[in-house]
Amino acid sequence: MRRLFLFRITTIIVAIISLSACSLVNKQADNSRQQSLSIGLWNLQCMFDGIDNGSEYAEYVSSKGWDEAKYQSRLAQFAKALAAMNADILAFTEIENASVVRSLGETAELSSQGFYHLAFSTNPGASLGVGLLSKYPITKQFSHSISVSGMDSPRPMLEIWLKPADTPLVLLLCHWKSKLGGDAETEIRRRVAAKLAARRIKEIEAEFPGMPVMLLGDLNENFDEFYRHNENYITALLPDTEIASRLAASACITGTLGADCYTCTQDYLVISDTKPPAGSYFPASWISLYSPWYNELKNGSYYYQKDWETIDHFLLGEGFFNNTGWEFDTARVLNEPPFSTKAGYPYGYKPYFASGISDHLPLLLELKLY
Repeated sequence: MRRLFLFRITTIIVAIISLSACSLVNKQADNSRQQSLSIGLWNLQCMFDGIDNGSEYAEYVSSKGWDEAKYQSRLAQFAKALAAMNADILAFTEIENASVVRSLGETAELSSQGFYHLAFSTNPGASLGVGLLSKYPITKQFSHSISVSGMDSPRPMLEIWLKPADTPLVLLLCHWKSKLGGDAETEIRRRVAAKLAARRIKEIEAEFPGMPVMLLGDLNENFDEFYRHNENYITALLPDTEIASRLAASACITGTLGADCYTCTQDYLVISDTKPPAGSYFPASWISLYSPWYNELKNGSYYYQKDWETIDHFLLGEGFFNNTGWEFDTARVLNEPPFSTKAGYPYGYKPYFASGISDHLPLLLELKLY
C-alpha cells in the first residue's frame, strides 16, 4: 500500500499558515505529456470515520449505530465512484479529517490511478473540513481564516498550488456557511468568506500577474442567489448588473459590514457570464470570476424542496482565459450512477440504513494546456 504526501493544517484567525511536508512516496505523476487536466469536486455529505471523538454529528456516533464497518463500506463506495470520474485532482467538502482523505487515496481504486498527494484543513473543534487528493505534487499550500466584527468564517479556505506539466495554477477550496438559521440572516457569514476570498485573489494576482486562480467548493450560495431574493439585499455572489452595482455602492456609502466608507473593501464576489470575466458595472479593481453555471453546467448539484440549487461551484479568474498556460475548456454535472439515482437526482446517504451515497452531485471541470 502506497503512502501519501500529507499536508495537515491548523488554522487561526486572520492568519496564513504554511507547512512543508516530507516525501513519503517516490513515484510522481508523469508531467511530460500532460495536455489536459480534470478537476472533480464533491460534497461527500458527512464523511466521518468510525471513531467517536466528540465532534461528530448526532447520527454518526456509536450509540446511533455508526461504526467502523459502516465507515469502511462507505469508504469503498466512494473510492469506486471517485475512480469512475477519471479526474486528476479530487476536491472534497464535508470530510472529517486528514486520515479519511488519506484512506481514500490509499484504496486500490485511487492509488492505482496515482493519487499520492493530499491536503486537508479544518478549524479547531469543527466537525468537518475540506480536503484534496492530487496526482501531482502540491508545491505550496496555505490555510486562511478570517474574523470580521466578531464573525468568523466557519471553515478555513484551503489554498493549493500545483504545477502539472510545469505549468502552475492555484486552487482555493472552500465550504461556506450554510443557510441554517435563515437565508438573509446567514448571508453576512458568507459575505465574510467572500471578503477573504476576494482579498486573497487580489494578493495572488498582484504578485503573480496572469496566474490562473480558481475558487471551488460548496459555497451554500446559488449563482443566481441575488435574483432568488428579488434583488433585495447584497449576496456573497453578485451578478454583474447595474442593480447589483447600485446596491453595493449604497452599502459602501452607508458603511455596512465589509464596505468601509473610506476603503470600500469588497465583501462579495462578482460572477460573470463572459470569458474572460470582466465586470461592466463594478470597479475595475473588483474581483470578477467566471461561473460555468451560466453556460456549461445544467440544472444543479443539490436538490432541495423539489427545486435544484447551484451551490457547488467552480469560479474561474481571468488567468484561465488569457491564451497561456491552463485554459478553461468545459465543465459538467455528474448526474448519472454511481453518483446519482437513475433519474439523475442526488442519492442522499442515510447512516442508519447505510444506504445512498451523497446528497450532492459532483462536478467535473476540464482544463486544456494552451
